[in-house]
Amino acid sequence: MTNQVAQQQKDWASDFYQEASKKANEVVKEAYNRSSHYIDAIKYVRKIKQLSFGEVPDQTAHTSMRMFELVCDLAIYLIRQDAQNLPIQDKDKEE
Repeated sequence: MTNQVAQQQKDWASDFYQEASKKANEVVKEAYNRSSHYIDAIKYVRKIKQLSFGEVPDQTAHTSMRMFELVCDLAIYLIRQDAQNLPIQDKDKEE
């Protein structure tokens, strides 16, 4: 029984990561479509992340919003990973 529960949790975590990755890639694509530079793309993701939070009426909405927050954080990470090939002076301008 314990192995079955552990496998279910592992499957759930894998599914969660797959879905979060898919959504994060969509956010990254949208950010790049609206930006000419990776710094602007990160600012865009931060803006939509900030705008998405407000009154949280119930636990389900809170869970969805937390998922979106994690997706935005993953999107920022992916943008930064893409920027690793940029010259150092461009990286220093981010913040």
